[in-house]
Amino acid sequence: MIAYLIKSIICLTLLFAFYRLFLEKEKVHQFNRFYLIGILLFSLAVPKYIIYVEPSMVSPINTLSDATANSFQIADYLNYVIGIYLLGVIVLLFRFLRNVAVISKRIKENPKIRSGSATIVLLGEEVLPHTFLNYIFINRDDFEAEKIEEELFTHELTHVKERHTLDILFVELFQIVFWFNPILIFLKRSVRLNHEFIADDTVINSHKNIPEYQHILLDIASWGNNNSLSSNINYSLTKKRFNMMARKSSRLTRAILKISVIPLLTVFVFLFADVVIGQENHEEGHDNKKAEIRKESSGDPERSEGEHREGEEHKEGERDEINHKD
Repeated sequence: MIAYLIKSIICLTLLFAFYRLFLEKEKVHQFNRFYLIGILLFSLAVPKYIIYVEPSMVSPINTLSDATANSFQIADYLNYVIGIYLLGVIVLLFRFLRNVAVISKRIKENPKIRSGSATIVLLGEEVLPHTFLNYIFINRDDFEAEKIEEELFTHELTHVKERHTLDILFVELFQIVFWFNPILIFLKRSVRLNHEFIADDTVINSHKNIPEYQHILLDIASWGNNNSLSSNINYSLTKKRFNMMARKSSRLTRAILKISVIPLLTVFVFLFADVVIGQENHEEGHDNKKAEIRKESSGDPERSEGEHREGEEHKEGERDEINHKD
């Protein structure tokens, strides 16, 4: 189990590093969305995969991780380790359920308006527009006074149509189980930021006015939203989002980055899968076959002994018969 966890963490860390170095800065947001979710599943599945190879193909990382895992002697402290792990799970699960309860209460207690595929929840408190599943939360006074810019509504509606909340819920549940993996903190931020890239692109393509949209975002930059499960238009309002809006990237660059993921994942399969050396199994079978041949050639000792006794008795019987005739 220790070897599996070490391999999984290293695999996820390297794949996420590839994303931060190459994919995040390019306009391949939909591809990045599935990449970020996919590497979570990939890092869990690959260490369980078994590959039969020759000794020359055994991965140094695979050997290193096994050796490192074997160096940990935790048998005497297993109960403490399990206790600390369960405590972390309970704390994060409690936080998750509390956030869901807060959102559910807001949905239940406030008036709602159906608008296409979304449901607008009108709140009495001053709040930045944000989304959870197909619910868009907006301040009631601003909505009735028509103070909500069309760009903001388009942004939140994109979160609804793209079902970004499902990604957030998946990562949150994943983090509850594997809370000891620190890379998940940074990956979750990247997932949410990528959602904003997607929504920003939709607004720009729909309204064709980047400066005006950026001005709207700056006006609401001081607003906040504390619930970590909702998609928030103000999430990570940094230079990354503003630079991404005006960024141009060639189709060739985007295609190369997408294709490069295939050999990358292939290499990682061989690096982190459970390697079984095929030649050793072949030699073992060959040795067993030799042993069987030697056994057959030497004969069964018990059988030989029985045949020897039977021959002696036969000879003795012949001698008695000759003496009787005499």
